[in-house]
Amino acid sequence: MKKEFEQLVENLARELSEENIDSSRVENLALRLNDRSGYGQKKETKNNLMNKLGYDTKDDRLSSSLQTITESIQYLRMLGIKEVSKVVADFPPILSLTVEDTLRPKVEYLMSIGVKQEDIGKVVTKHPQVLSFSIDNTMKQRVEYLKSIGVKHEDIGKVVTDLPQVLSYSIDDNMKQRIEYLKSIGVKQEDIGKVVTKHPPILTLSVDDVMKQRVDYLSSIGFKQEDIGKIVTRYPQVLALDIDNNLKPTYEFLRKNFRTTIRQITNTPVFLGCSLNKRIKPRYEFLKQKKPGKKYSAGYVLKISDEKFCKRFGINPQEYQDFKQKYITENKK
Repeated sequence: MKKEFEQLVENLARELSEENIDSSRVENLALRLNDRSGYGQKKETKNNLMNKLGYDTKDDRLSSSLQTITESIQYLRMLGIKEVSKVVADFPPILSLTVEDTLRPKVEYLMSIGVKQEDIGKVVTKHPQVLSFSIDNTMKQRVEYLKSIGVKHEDIGKVVTDLPQVLSYSIDDNMKQRIEYLKSIGVKQEDIGKVVTKHPPILTLSVDDVMKQRVDYLSSIGFKQEDIGKIVTRYPQVLALDIDNNLKPTYEFLRKNFRTTIRQITNTPVFLGCSLNKRIKPRYEFLKQKKPGKKYSAGYVLKISDEKFCKRFGINPQEYQDFKQKYITENKK
């Protein structure tokens, strides 16, 4: 009997791991297992199934029935989630949420606000808790707030796809504080929505420990508040760049070797986000060898892809790629 029982668990785990799950077979196996699990055995059965599937539930009590668990796993797989084990490890209670009453309504809501069907799996993988949020008391309120700060209706889905956690952030203690700070450094009210849409994680950055430090650095090298406001509006990621390992060395290299001005960076702040060792320096050093004595602006050299860079300067693409890889390898820190 024990061997037959273990075989049922093995068979169910195997069916749930198949690329194309046979729902009727899974349901039949789950019912048979449930019927044969005596009093006190059901918890052990569920734990055995989790172990067979390779799921780490962190000793979380799975109070739901075996049927609910198997239906939840099937549904998560149907959403396109390839690493259900990761989702379960991050949020074990997801296996206690019923498909019809909880999971499906939340997915339908996410799609109604613009999350693409093919992105649902990515959203849930990033933040499984999103399927446990209350639609009326949590998600809808955050969506309305995003719209109130200027995020367009058609962009809500993009913001949520990039940052699913936004649907549970505290409006007063989290989002409003960051929005007010952005306005205080020169981002115009009408541009706030654009900034959040371009880089939703800006709503997660600490004002004191992250954003203020970047702003202080930009101020220290000569950028005025109106410049900083324009920089953040055009390239909000600047507020998350590491000062010592990215922002400072990149700015200093651009200023020294390309004679890049504050005005040029204000107009094209994405320069500050270019990889110094994988993009800026390899192109600069290659041109120094191939075009000695020639001076070019950062925009002319950096704003284009490797393919267009080679075409613009009449360079053999393979020659540049070989040089670039060698340069990167030799200059790894």
